[in-house]
Amino acid sequence: IWLAGLFHDIAKGRGGDHAVLGASDFLKFAEAHLIPTADKQLVQWLVAQHLLMSFTAQKFDISDPEIINQFASKVADREHLDYLYILTCADIAGTSPKLWNTWKDQLLADLYIATRYVLRIGLEHPLNADDIRAETQSMALAKLMDLGCSELDVATLWQSFPSDAFLRYRPEQLVWQTQGVISASALASQILVRELPGNDSLEIFIRTPDRDGIFSGILATLDRLNLSVVHARILQSKDGYALDNFITLKGIHTPEIKRVSQTLMAALKEPANIKPAKHMVPRQLKHFKTATRIEFSQQPEVQRTLMSLVSADRTGLLADIAFVLLQKKIRVHDARIATFGERAEDIFVLSDREDQAITNPGVLESIRTALLDYLEGRK
Repeated sequence: IWLAGLFHDIAKGRGGDHAVLGASDFLKFAEAHLIPTADKQLVQWLVAQHLLMSFTAQKFDISDPEIINQFASKVADREHLDYLYILTCADIAGTSPKLWNTWKDQLLADLYIATRYVLRIGLEHPLNADDIRAETQSMALAKLMDLGCSELDVATLWQSFPSDAFLRYRPEQLVWQTQGVISASALASQILVRELPGNDSLEIFIRTPDRDGIFSGILATLDRLNLSVVHARILQSKDGYALDNFITLKGIHTPEIKRVSQTLMAALKEPANIKPAKHMVPRQLKHFKTATRIEFSQQPEVQRTLMSLVSADRTGLLADIAFVLLQKKIRVHDARIATFGERAEDIFVLSDREDQAITNPGVLESIRTALLDYLEGRK
């Protein structure tokens, strides 16, 4: 692990893929120092693949069994997984203390645990989504019963949840959400806020009647509360509710949990009317200019359009994106948020107001232009 740490970024700045070049450098070093073949191959693989785990965890939906199966096949065995996990954590934390937080810790741990399970049962037995849903429900229900919840109340609420809820959430998250919604069922909307271990982040769950503008209004409000969104789950219930879950990093001026909850509840009255706050670009970020790049692709099987957006990361970026999409009458059905240093790489699942994919080239170009104009200050 020491050797992998020394060589993983050694080729940065030389042009080309620094992971591949670094692996080649290590190979020469290993041969010159007569390092045993097994150790040489392991470290060479670690240097070449040192970005694989962080890229998979941040860029893809690791609640998708297919993603876990693909990652497990690349790792191949427990030894490679263990070393890669250690190297990935050290790489992120060593780059800058600000890059390591409770959320990234949890994200990498979730990927590690899921992959370890796949490797234990064997790559010839890939994860199955239905099995995961059934196990998640069973574990969550057992805990809720221990907490004194009515099995009928739980079953009634879960009948309205989309099946993806039992795939995308861990059992303990479902316990927290279910218990909170049932205990506040008399209210039109339920907002749950809790502090995560490490005290640097909050998890927020919102269940509210579904309508246009919720995503944009919530993001603008979280930004004003000095909360930076690092993860978002956007689901729709079968009975007309939006089920939105956010992981946010706290800022210096983030208020107490009670105030966060009250402010969000007030924002839900007219979320479409909330405009994002304007932020000055910090002086140091001006030196890390990343040109905004927007690409679209289609998901015809589910009538959705994928929008990939790469830009310089900054405060309020997500709120600005959501606001522009709302103005263009575009609905956001899911979001995958990833930040690599000063670079944001976000993916949004979109549709028009009729819940159909956006296929008209002119409409797609108008969305692209509106985002570029707003994000880069051209209008």
